[in-house]
Amino acid sequence: MLVKLFQDIGELCVHFGQKEMALLHFQLVRLIRTENNWPIPPSLDSAIQIIEKENPSISVPQEISSCLRECKKLWLQQDRDSANSNSKREVKKDIRGRISIVSNRPICFINSRDGLSAICFQNELQSAIQNDDIVLFDAEPSFDRKKNCESWRAVRVRRT
Repeated sequence: MLVKLFQDIGELCVHFGQKEMALLHFQLVRLIRTENNWPIPPSLDSAIQIIEKENPSISVPQEISSCLRECKKLWLQQDRDSANSNSKREVKKDIRGRISIVSNRPICFINSRDGLSAICFQNELQSAIQNDDIVLFDAEPSFDRKKNCESWRAVRVRRT
């Protein structure tokens, strides 16, 4: 399964135009298959040849350990890049928006005029805040697991 994963990563890299990364993963698959006396699919050999022909300056390691080490460097770099892009989202302060409160749900939503939508929790609201009130809030970066995307969480919600 791991070999299949490496090949899938290589195919995704080809799809996104990351030829060097794709070639490293394909090479890793080929080296593992060779060491274990497993057949090498013609599609894998073909993909490697195409990338090598299009990019003759790319060189890849010829040992599994070296190839795996290079792939790990790329994975860690991708992880750092991803973490850096998430950390660039700063807290937005003093945003004005209309709050939507549903009495039987623990969460509520605030929508601003500029299209920002943030989730908040009713137990964190001041008791004077009612449904459809205009409020001020700070928006912290969050992640919506249900939609699998970045979102905003409203904090310090207060009446205007």
